[in-house]
Amino acid sequence: MDKIIIFVIVAVVVVVICLMLITAKRNRDLKEAGLDAEAVVTRIWENTSTDPDTLATSTDYAYFVTYRTENGETVEARLASGKSVETYKDQEYWYGDLHEGSVVRIKYLPDKPDYVIRIKD
Repeated sequence: MDKIIIFVIVAVVVVVICLMLITAKRNRDLKEAGLDAEAVVTRIWENTSTDPDTLATSTDYAYFVTYRTENGETVEARLASGKSVETYKDQEYWYGDLHEGSVVRIKYLPDKPDYVIRIKD
């Protein structure tokens, strides 16, 4: 039984590390080869949850944008990070100022146009 628990813990740690490495690679690719575009916030998904122990509530937001790629394709994508704060170029960048219809600058990967990140104007 103990071996199974240890195996599960190790497997979870390996998966988390792999996801972190994938995200880091995508962010590096965005900085090196990402293309700039102008996007419009098309919808905002809000998820409010309450901690049953402390009864504290927290809200996470997911911001979806629509933009046109370099080859004219229209893409709807979720901005990277479901939290209200995104770190980009070592600066906190608040998403709380966004609402439906907001125009933002983004970077996207031509081969993965559904992965986008907001950049400073």
